[in-house]
Amino acid sequence: MDKLIGIFQQLGVDSSIFIQFIIFTVIFLLLKMLLFNKLLFVLQLRESKTTKLDEEANDTFSKAETLAEEYHQKIAVIHDGANSEASSRKEKIKSSEDEKLKATTEQILKEYEDKKVGIIDRAQAQGKELLSSSKNLTDDLVSKFLN
Repeated sequence: MDKLIGIFQQLGVDSSIFIQFIIFTVIFLLLKMLLFNKLLFVLQLRESKTTKLDEEANDTFSKAETLAEEYHQKIAVIHDGANSEASSRKEKIKSSEDEKLKATTEQILKEYEDKKVGIIDRAQAQGKELLSSSKNLTDDLVSKFLN
């Protein structure tokens, strides 16, 4: 303790140190209530509006990425369903059109065969007619030459 008093005496500290300490404490408490608390509040508010909002933005961004991924998955499922439905409809239409084509082809071939048979029959009839008329013509020519 003597050393402490010796140090204070060398520094020139007198008995007014206690009064100065009390004044310093009172001024510190007043400044703390008036300025430091407000400054601390402003700093904390600023931090909450910057760094904490950054964390909130990161959370929102990760949620947005999750929602985007879900959206892309749903779109892929719907796209696949639409493609399969379109291909099944296409196959149904193609098969019905193939059946129509086959029926029409068969009908045209039948008409062709019927007309072919009709033409052949007429040609044969005309051929027989020509042969019979040629026989009559030859008989007429022979009789004219002989006469």
